[in-house]
Amino acid sequence: MGLDFFVMPIRKYLGGTYDSPLKKILGDNIDKIKRVGREKPDFDRDDTTRDLENLYQALTSHAGIREFWQDEGETALSLQCGRSGLSSLQAYAAYLDYPLQPDADPESPPQKDAAFQLGRDPNQHSSLMRIMRGSQTTYPHLILHSRTEGFYVPVEFEIPVPWPEPGEWVSKDIIKKELMDQLEVAMEITKLMGTKDRLAKLKKLKKSLAKEPNEKMTARLNLNRIGSSQALLRELDRLNGKLSMSKDWGEFAEGESVEDEDEGLAQVKYGWAVLHYVARTSIRVKLPIVFDG
Repeated sequence: MGLDFFVMPIRKYLGGTYDSPLKKILGDNIDKIKRVGREKPDFDRDDTTRDLENLYQALTSHAGIREFWQDEGETALSLQCGRSGLSSLQAYAAYLDYPLQPDADPESPPQKDAAFQLGRDPNQHSSLMRIMRGSQTTYPHLILHSRTEGFYVPVEFEIPVPWPEPGEWVSKDIIKKELMDQLEVAMEITKLMGTKDRLAKLKKLKKSLAKEPNEKMTARLNLNRIGSSQALLRELDRLNGKLSMSKDWGEFAEGESVEDEDEGLAQVKYGWAVLHYVARTSIRVKLPIVFDG
């Protein structure tokens, strides 16, 4: 089963005015293929505008964003990726944070000398499960994001912005605590990198966030994180220090594929190549990434 990646205006996605990547292959025969997973969005103009404004408000409140992309134009990229590529990439990033064998107890001590093994189901890899249970990660934009839906937007911010479940009232103090925890991790990484300007910006953001009132908020979109395309690309480039990929999917020749003697690492590199191309395109054309699974 595949996951569709798009680089396009969010309002175009919410209005359902886009074609699956399979359209390019199947043409009009695409109508004979039953869509699996979630239903295709079909919001009217008013709902689309309201939800986009809510998203802007969340980015402003939680990440201090004041300037946004121009959410208009056509689809810049549509691409389908096997789900195992993305989940394998997330499992590998989690392994770099917490080196564990795939079936180990997620709470067991990291095994620094353990070679990476993908295991039978990358979604259940012990390293990934450790982070899903609440341990911090140095790859938040890659890992703390839905594998089937959601957005990465082409603006710079340090930590993913939580987004509440549709139609439910969510206490803002719950979101604040999660953001505070992620800010602490971002500050520690920034200290190690020695970038004083960014550290000062993070401290200012944390101080501002602490003053936010514990209001109630609501949203209709089921997005558990909004990521930054720029931050995602940085995390992928850092991962490539271990993977040593010389090019991404957009630079492959026709018919070229990812190869590695280790089948698990081949899946990781495939996921990296596709997602790096998508993130790079998002930044270049200044449009969001949409996951549609």
